[in-house]
Amino acid sequence: MDRREHDVQVSLALPQGAALNKIALGAAQVVSLGDRAQVFGDVFSNQGATTLGNTAKTANLFVNGVATLSSNAVVSGNVVAKSVNKAASAMISGTTTLKNPMPPTTPVSWTVTVRDAFLGDVQLGVDASRDLAPGKYGHFSVGSRSTITLHSGAYQLSDFLLEPQARLVIDSSHGPVQIVVDGNFTYRGSVVSATTNVPQVLFAVQGASALVEAPFTGALLAPQAAVRFQAALPKGHRAVVYGATVTLEPDTKIAYYPFDWATAIGGSTDFNPIPSNATRRDLLENGLGLTLDIKKDGTGKSSSSGTSTTTREFTLRQDQTVAGGVIGNGTQPSAVVNVAVPTLPGASWAESSHAAVSICVPLSALSLLLASWLKRWRAPIAREH
Repeated sequence: MDRREHDVQVSLALPQGAALNKIALGAAQVVSLGDRAQVFGDVFSNQGATTLGNTAKTANLFVNGVATLSSNAVVSGNVVAKSVNKAASAMISGTTTLKNPMPPTTPVSWTVTVRDAFLGDVQLGVDASRDLAPGKYGHFSVGSRSTITLHSGAYQLSDFLLEPQARLVIDSSHGPVQIVVDGNFTYRGSVVSATTNVPQVLFAVQGASALVEAPFTGALLAPQAAVRFQAALPKGHRAVVYGATVTLEPDTKIAYYPFDWATAIGGSTDFNPIPSNATRRDLLENGLGLTLDIKKDGTGKSSSSGTSTTTREFTLRQDQTVAGGVIGNGTQPSAVVNVAVPTLPGASWAESSHAAVSICVPLSALSLLLASWLKRWRAPIAREH
């Protein structure tokens, strides 16, 4: 059996201040949200305008261009843009910051390793089924009412077509399913999990077109493509989306999708770089260290512990957020160490042996936590209470 492998690079660029685990939709160029479209996460455009149609809604907005908010559009968060064109009835709940030029973006890239051996085309007619092992395939076409099962690991396809009522079953029990699509992407079926967990699937599309016409669950990264989502009512989508341009048709909903970035990327998921003028502090530089005793139900309390490096196990609920843009996994135990609390309030930074992580220091002496994920979960965590 041919066990030779090759790497395919997957990449996107994040605006300064954006956190990977909070992004729902972004584009290298232009983002357009149709009337009444809703995005339950942050939205950004790196080299062009973002337009929110009438009554469209989103969270934080990062726009390297003009941010246009039409009548009754709502940003539930902050707006950072070169300029803002806002209708009188539109609302921004947080701050509006104008920056021209905008700060440089932060590239995020990793490699997907695929076996070289070509395993043929995947072409299922109607009412068929197939179980597909990870590997390199040609054309991928699944007919109506057919079912195809994919497993944890990496796939490479020449193109992708999933017809109406076709099912893509994702078995991500041993990690995410990452699918590199060399050509165009057309989705009209459904993504379901082989287990009771949320299916962990990422499509890295290299072609010029990505069309989603049915309820979609997953991460869709298509940096060279014009990406278009139809409303797919009443269910809508649960996704992370990135394209050259991204268009949401009227009434489209993009719900939060908890993708396992830490495992897929294999490193830190905090891509907010340390400012060049930031003060560098050793993590255990003084006796002000506090640890966080997190019980299994997610509650916790701070306790003074000097600079002890005693390892503790903890579990975070999936609904608990983490400061600094770092994912907090809801089930995996990790080793934690103390973090020195700077004496001055405000935003500060610390550096671990694995990667840099921002630490937000509140006015009062609250707990901070930095976790070094072991092997699979190798990403620093900063937490505030």
